[in-house]
Amino acid sequence: SRIETMKAVSKVKINDGSFVKRSDGSWVYSIVKDRCYGDRDDNRATITFQVNAEGSTKVMTLSKCGKFARRVRHNQNDGGGEVAISDEKANAIFDVIKKGQRLLM
Repeated sequence: SRIETMKAVSKVKINDGSFVKRSDGSWVYSIVKDRCYGDRDDNRATITFQVNAEGSTKVMTLSKCGKFARRVRHNQNDGGGEVAISDEKANAIFDVIKKGQRLLM
């Protein structure tokens, strides 16, 4: 469910891997670059994802993460809303990103 996914994505830390849905509908591997837990005025938590080697980012509120983001877990089974991949596959994905290639899912 979206709530389970949002809870899973809320666990990401800076430099964690994740998948983000782009505006064209494709999913791209990304790296968490920043977390903002909201301030007193708007109380909106956001996560900033780096979506390519050039440094382009996508910022989304935690409430949108249930639909547009997936946390990557490495060889663990700790709940829904995540994409499980092996460490070998994660390293291959990082290599693609470093070369500036687009990863198609």
